Amino acid sequence: MRLVTRLGRFLGKKLSAPPVIRHFSPRVSTEENEKITEPTPGHEGGLTFAIEYRAADGNFSRRRITVIKANDNYISAWCHERKAFRTFRTDRIVCIIDMDGVIHEPPDDFLADVCTVQPGAELSPYEKLREAIRPHLCLLSAIARADGRFTKDEAAVVLDFIRSCSTTVEDGIETVSASDMTKLVNFARRQRPLPQMIEPLIHDVMKGPAATRNLFLGACIPLVEADGKVTDEEVSLLQIINDEMS
Repeated sequence: MRLVTRLGRFLGKKLSAPPVIRHFSPRVSTEENEKITEPTPGHEGGLTFAIEYRAADGNFSRRRITVIKANDNYISAWCHERKAFRTFRTDRIVCIIDMDGVIHEPPDDFLADVCTVQPGAELSPYEKLREAIRPHLCLLSAIARADGRFTKDEAAVVLDFIRSCSTTVEDGIETVSASDMTKLVNFARRQRPLPQMIEPLIHDVMKGPAATRNLFLGACIPLVEADGKVTDEEVSLLQIINDEMS
């Protein structure tokens, strides 16, 4: 657990006198931080994006949603326009606009990343690696976005993590192409895990292979230092990770 020790020493330098920061509260807009009281059963929970949706009566609407759970046929989400939980049929989603303003039409490839792969499904090298490091990418995104932004320098740290994982992840993952690695960085950028998801994600990381867990821990400090400024929100989240993994 040398990397955990290194993380603890880093935190010791950054934290001043007690009380110690314990609450993770990222700087996000009200729209991205609507209170969601229902539990989040899967890693897909927390993704926020806009959809253009065709209802059963043929009417079109644009909705901003935060995913609670998803499968190939339905997405259960918090609808920011209706301020209520709604279920959307995936075959009625005309297009998706992600948080970077990119339009995905048709939305099939984007939705494939949203939905957790079903057990027994035959996966491409990209999908195998994505599923193997999904919780790690969610947490890295949470760290990067703790101060309200995900910079290019932070994306470069995430890419280095993905490159390292592509050669160490178990289960015989074939070579992942450079374009697939870029897709994984974009996948990470779309993650906006809710605060209540953080500890379950940490536990998922801890249940995975030690090699991947160590790569994740090794990326945490470079990630918070990437933009040249370490904020209280970043330190708070690193402390939660350190405490859970110690």
